[in-house]
Amino acid sequence: TGEQKEYLGEVQKASSQMASLLDTLLRVARLDEGGMMIERKTVDVVALLDGLFDEIRQGNRDSRLNFVSTLPKTKLLLSTDPVLLPIVVQNLVTNAMKYSPKGGNITIGMKEENGMLHITVTDEGVGIPPEEQERVFEKFFRAKNIRHMLTSGTGLGLYLSKRIMDSLGGRLSFVSEQGKGTVFTATIPKE
Repeated sequence: TGEQKEYLGEVQKASSQMASLLDTLLRVARLDEGGMMIERKTVDVVALLDGLFDEIRQGNRDSRLNFVSTLPKTKLLLSTDPVLLPIVVQNLVTNAMKYSPKGGNITIGMKEENGMLHITVTDEGVGIPPEEQERVFEKFFRAKNIRHMLTSGTGLGLYLSKRIMDSLGGRLSFVSEQGKGTVFTATIPKE
């Protein structure tokens, strides 16, 4: 019946969320134990991130958010882990989506400067309260201004992303203004 299908849909959604949580917990445990292997390959990082961003955009057409890419149009080769770097960017984009108002812009960009690649994800969301910004990369941390929002989250995405960037020889930083949005920057050496 229609009601049964609705229940099955809810069970499938909950199962998917649980699988995602378990996957994240396993990744965090591997990183904490030093057991996650970095497998560097030379990849066109523009194509890699453009494909990822387009996939997220296509999967969220009904979110009423605007997805804006300012990625370069030219090929840019980078020696990195082609699995781990997209996890970082996906975490940043999905966070931006969770905490942005309807009609808000989610922008991905990239620039090369002094041998470093800077990948940015910008939102026009709720921002992070200044008094809590130093805790953003802590395991299980969620800012008090988002706890009342009806969003799922474990407080592991940014922790995992920071650990991955550290493992790749890069860093993860942000600038945020409460009520106006946040810009996260993943910086990684080009070589």
